[in-house]
Amino acid sequence: MIGGGDQDKVGQGATDLPPVKPLAEFHDDPHYGGDLHRADLAWARHAADMGLSASEIRAAIMEARDLAKKGSIKRQREYAERTAGKAIRQAE
Repeated sequence: MIGGGDQDKVGQGATDLPPVKPLAEFHDDPHYGGDLHRADLAWARHAADMGLSASEIRAAIMEARDLAKKGSIKRQREYAERTAGKAIRQAE
């Protein structure tokens, strides 16, 4: 039998939302047909819905894959910022 003190501990540490899915899961999803831009945006929207900030989303996109084909580091950051910003706006 569970005592009253033990019942108080049930669910501690649990959040209202499940954990954020890894960005790689979206990149590997056949739904996006290898279109990593679409996968990035879908993940960013998911992350925004889960409560991540634009800066957290931007950082994850920058770290998740090689963005060199986007151009300079400045252009890579702009891509990540645009994607994060769009996701945050859509989640509002």
